[in-house]
Amino acid sequence: MLLVNVDQMFGEHLQALVSHRVLEIEQAISVYLPDSPLTRANDILTSQDSVEIDDAELLLALRTAQQGLEATKGFYNASCGELVRRVKEGRPLDGIYAPSFSVEDENRLVCSHVGLGFDFGGLGKGIALDSVRGILVAEGIENALISFGESSILGIGSHPHGDHWPIAVPDPTDTSTSLIDIKLRDSGLTLSSTLGNGLQHGEIRQHIVNPIAGKVVLDPITTAVHCDSLAWGEMLSTASLVSGFSFSTGLIPETAGLKHTHIFKHFSRDFSDV
Repeated sequence: MLLVNVDQMFGEHLQALVSHRVLEIEQAISVYLPDSPLTRANDILTSQDSVEIDDAELLLALRTAQQGLEATKGFYNASCGELVRRVKEGRPLDGIYAPSFSVEDENRLVCSHVGLGFDFGGLGKGIALDSVRGILVAEGIENALISFGESSILGIGSHPHGDHWPIAVPDPTDTSTSLIDIKLRDSGLTLSSTLGNGLQHGEIRQHIVNPIAGKVVLDPITTAVHCDSLAWGEMLSTASLVSGFSFSTGLIPETAGLKHTHIFKHFSRDFSDV
């Protein structure tokens, strides 16, 4: 987290606020914590198709994920955790194609199948960064750059020597070059790729599954979404990676602040900018 014109004491105060908030979100929606509300919900869903959700952070994440599911026609899907495991392990899918879900009666999560598993993926980072922005702005911060793992980047205000934060999107096939330069100002950038940094000869990280086709995404693709909302950016960059196309702004709420979707199809050099 880079803060402009902030003294050490105030910076430490902000760091404590941000760390506490990020931890709150992680403890609620992480699939890797054995006691998180999400893990407990997933445990219940192994034997039934609905569950009451009593955690406010998890409910917010589920409602956001439901919006993303609908806007991307199912290409972003937080409910395909079990589908992903079966595909990667080569196990039968047993009819679990294109799983879906909805939050009904205020706090009941209803699923299309018994046995669905939820994993928000990058959406968790997006939700956290949107929340961090609210904290920093409320504390009077006008210029800051925050990066979560270099794949989710928030720019508040601008660089001290410019009117924006310049961000170069690295080419995963050649880390000495960039695919595109993005200008962030009170907005965010989310990146998704089937290629790890420096991978050559079309080697694919088989970690992303198309929830509609029930297959691992094997195309060498990188997507970059410039968006006001990092949560929406994360969902849209994943959905564009899986589908290979961008999504109509008519399906996405104005509050998402979608600016551009960049899709890079490596080796074919087929790049699109929407």
